[in-house]
Amino acid sequence: MSIYYQFGIIIGLVLLAFAIHIAMKQHKTTFPFNIVNLGIAFIISTLAIYIIVACLGAIQPQNWYTNNALWKFLIAS
Repeated sequence: MSIYYQFGIIIGLVLLAFAIHIAMKQHKTTFPFNIVNLGIAFIISTLAIYIIVACLGAIQPQNWYTNNALWKFLIAS
């Protein structure tokens, strides 16, 4: 079962790299597209971070950070 969590972490890292790529290429576009590209990059990176945090929390649910309310909120989201 933990292989699926590792796939989730890899997918999260790929999404994060894609968001960084979008953010780095945004300086070549005109003004309205800069805001759109940065917004898309922010949404993708936030999703990637949530995927990574959820997979890390699901791999070892008995760790100390699952007792914290913030980690429970991040894992649930």
